[in-house]
Amino acid sequence: GPRKQNVPKRFRGVKFYPPLGTSPWPSDARELEKVTLIYGFCEKYRLGLITHCDDQGFRGVNAKAAQHYTDPASWKPVLEHYPQLKIDFAHYGRQYNPIGKSPLKVLLDRSFTNDPWFASIIDLMARFDHVYADVSFSGAESEFYVQLHQFIHELGDASLAKRILERTMFGTDFQVNLAKVESYTNFLRIFESSPFSDEEIELFASTNPVRFLGLGD
Repeated sequence: GPRKQNVPKRFRGVKFYPPLGTSPWPSDARELEKVTLIYGFCEKYRLGLITHCDDQGFRGVNAKAAQHYTDPASWKPVLEHYPQLKIDFAHYGRQYNPIGKSPLKVLLDRSFTNDPWFASIIDLMARFDHVYADVSFSGAESEFYVQLHQFIHELGDASLAKRILERTMFGTDFQVNLAKVESYTNFLRIFESSPFSDEEIELFASTNPVRFLGLGD
């Protein structure tokens, strides 16, 4: 009845951490049943799902399996079956130690937007209406914002650029971010001094997270 409808939502979503050993779309039928139960529930109730998406952090399986599970491309079958699912790729798909790439090549090519995981996230954003990414640990580097801004504004596709701006969210990764910055104040200063306009900052820090979390519902 009306009374039930007025009860505020207390539950806003779930977080997946694939490198601990969870495949987004397992080949095992029993494991697939478990994750699809979560996807269906989240899609039905418009709940957000955040997935860890850089190659650092905790790992419960070998490096190759962890990379495969974490790769945003592994979420394609999920979105094909649950196209209305809200997914946020945390850390924007940063790869620090990609398998098969020499350490010297990684050191020489620090370009964030050349990363295959970044490209996969942008592809998913273009194809599906509820795919987001947040800055989190990547936001501890000022170069990240410079390269992201350059990528969006030199894209030559106004529609996709607008979509990326409306699907990007600020995130802190607090307290883990303190491994790379002196303080949370400095982390915020890096964000505030980025090339993005005040209007774009407002999207990232307020408008987009409110939409993703369903706080306006």
